Amino acid sequence: TDVSGSGTNTALTFVGHYDYLKLDLINWDSANGHGKGSNYFGFAGSSDPGVDPKALDGSGFNIEGLTMAPGSTTTAYVCFRAPIVPATNRVKALIVPVTNFAALASGSFTNPGAAGFGAPIELNLGGRAFRSIEGNGDGYLIVCGPPGVASGTPPSDFRMFTWTGSPANAPLERAASLTNLIVEGIVELPPGPLTSSSTVQLISDNGITVYYDDTIEAKQLPYPGFKKFRSDWVTLGPVVTSQPAIKEVHSSSGLCSITWYSVAGLTYRVQSKNALSDPAWADVPGDVAATDALATKAVGMLSTGQRFFRVIIP
Repeated sequence: TDVSGSGTNTALTFVGHYDYLKLDLINWDSANGHGKGSNYFGFAGSSDPGVDPKALDGSGFNIEGLTMAPGSTTTAYVCFRAPIVPATNRVKALIVPVTNFAALASGSFTNPGAAGFGAPIELNLGGRAFRSIEGNGDGYLIVCGPPGVASGTPPSDFRMFTWTGSPANAPLERAASLTNLIVEGIVELPPGPLTSSSTVQLISDNGITVYYDDTIEAKQLPYPGFKKFRSDWVTLGPVVTSQPAIKEVHSSSGLCSITWYSVAGLTYRVQSKNALSDPAWADVPGDVAATDALATKAVGMLSTGQRFFRVIIP
């Protein structure tokens, strides 16, 4: 679709479409087109009819972001709400560059297999996935959240990251609070580099909000005029250090293995209590230097079988 004009004179003109991008992505993953191993991203399984696109574990198939690659008019970044990848250990948000996106959109291709893919990009967003992404020529803003309904507890919450658009650079978390928002879109980015004082307009999906104290979710209301969504202006704030959140805890043979969302290059410390009522947390000896988006430490259990843990950045 081409957009022309402005304001009340804006016009949309249909140009073309391509029907097989999803099929091409599945076949590319199954055939190891990315070089990471057959079905590394699990697209085939994620696309099964019985799999919820918004499955809480990130196993679904759901594209929710699209933007052009830095400096390109032909390559688009297709950004996934799900799956969170890889399929064997879901922790990173996925971008697949479609290298001939402009040509696909022209409607020139009528058979599957036409899409071209670049090297996939896996970003560490703290266990979250894409909800929206926009670029302005000087950088990108990412709104990320859980693949399903947010609980508000990390990583099942919404955060904003800025990013250069280069796979060599890690995205940077911003301080802005998105509490009580269910962000689904960025309206427009301001021109120039994104700074701590940059302000952006965000659109929330309020389909599950009960507005009229009648137990009826907004998306189920019988009259379209009663349905609403919210729009908020948010200031990015400074870059902050992403805080650890425990992903899972397993115990076996007297050992407890604690795994948390981490940032490569940061050092973490596990602390414990025998009871939550204890006045202070005790350091578990041996800090952990993270090398990727997950870090793990094995800790001995007490004879009572009960111990409470937290992870901090010392």
